[in-house]
Amino acid sequence: LIFLGAAVFVAFPPLTMYVASIEAATSNSLGRPVKIGRLSASVYPHLGILLADVVIDTPDSKKAVIGANEANEENSSEMDQPLHIAKIWLEPDVRTLFAPRKDLRRVFVSGIVLTPEVFAALPAMLQQINGNHSEFRVAGLYFEQLALDIPKLSISPLQGLAELSETAGLSALNLQTEGRKLKLVLTPDGQRIDFEAEGRALRIPALAPVDFNSISVKGVWENGEMNVSAFDFRLFDGAIIGQAKARLEETVAVEGDLTFDHVDSGKLSTALGVENLLAGDLEGKARFSGTANEWNGILPALTVEGSFLMQRGSLTGIDLAEAARRISEMPVQGGMMSFEQFSGKMRLMSSRLRFYDLKVESGLMSSVGSAEVTSDQTLNGRMDLQMHGSVNQVRVPIVLGGTLQSPTARAVRPQRNATVVAPPTLGAGASESSATLATQAGAQTKARDVGSSSASRDNSDNILLPSVRPAQF
Repeated sequence: LIFLGAAVFVAFPPLTMYVASIEAATSNSLGRPVKIGRLSASVYPHLGILLADVVIDTPDSKKAVIGANEANEENSSEMDQPLHIAKIWLEPDVRTLFAPRKDLRRVFVSGIVLTPEVFAALPAMLQQINGNHSEFRVAGLYFEQLALDIPKLSISPLQGLAELSETAGLSALNLQTEGRKLKLVLTPDGQRIDFEAEGRALRIPALAPVDFNSISVKGVWENGEMNVSAFDFRLFDGAIIGQAKARLEETVAVEGDLTFDHVDSGKLSTALGVENLLAGDLEGKARFSGTANEWNGILPALTVEGSFLMQRGSLTGIDLAEAARRISEMPVQGGMMSFEQFSGKMRLMSSRLRFYDLKVESGLMSSVGSAEVTSDQTLNGRMDLQMHGSVNQVRVPIVLGGTLQSPTARAVRPQRNATVVAPPTLGAGASESSATLATQAGAQTKARDVGSSSASRDNSDNILLPSVRPAQF
């Protein structure tokens, strides 16, 4: 009744003489000491009363305020800190000013910090105000310049309206930022707060250094813990969905799992500071966890482990096939490698990014290996390239180096493993034909060996591989 009690005095200026009476009435009704700094009235643009510098103090558990409702004491949640409200604007229905029950068409609350404790206490306070025994009735309750303040996280300024209930006092609180980029729905459930959030063209520095196309989050806040049952982030033309849990006390501790699909790897690499490194759609899944002192520090504190898959894409700056063609102490820089499929596992931390069980499929070429990127973007790794489709299978180890901006690939001398094919079993009477075929095969093998040895002596720093056409998509 902090703002309702004043309405009865609209027709009886000057209003300052009623401040003490209003404070006493609202204190008795709420069971909390109430102080009003200033009281004034206006007739333009609407008839109304302004309460300024309002303070609702915490109740005295040992000495209850006279007139407090016992049932309200049992059902309400107590605030552990005084509630400060900058302004409360009341617009009464002039037809009810002299009626037994006065109606307030609209009530605007401006400049309030909404903590979980304050929100949990709101239903009982509003139930008392709109109760059957109250002299007042609020038709609409609106908020301006509201700051949502939960441990380690603050969102402001917000504006919105309350969905009032005769039985529960408050059904839900609908809030939004200016421009409606972020919308919040808070629903009270005892000490729990159910929440839903939706946003568009929104930047959340604690989660990503770029704008989200859209976000959708649903969960519950209870006892200092935020349980997100579902989140859906649209970013880099793809979707990142999952669930998470955050413990917000002296530190911020988060954990959860996610899947990502159709993420544009080119836009992702650009956001990470390396333009044109990758091209192709990225998908996969991961689990994450981390602890930081504040939300702004949670992103570099995360450890992410999972797997990924790219199909029909390319990698710029590294050309494994070209590195394998010329075995030299000088590494190969530049070039581009197209692939049908690129997959692997990852372990990502702020100090280093580790990729292992890597596998690249590109036409007749396949590569397996691992790579690591340090915090200064230094690249280290090894890929074993293998050519398919020839009798002599060639496996070439390739050492990766340089940086993400300027990667290098250097092949070391390969090992040739001739594939031995067992001849088919011949029937009786075929020994002569078998001997002839064996003689011809031996001659051909000897000729190849001689040619190979000659090529090796003439150009020992190069190895000729079967030509491979770039993958066409």
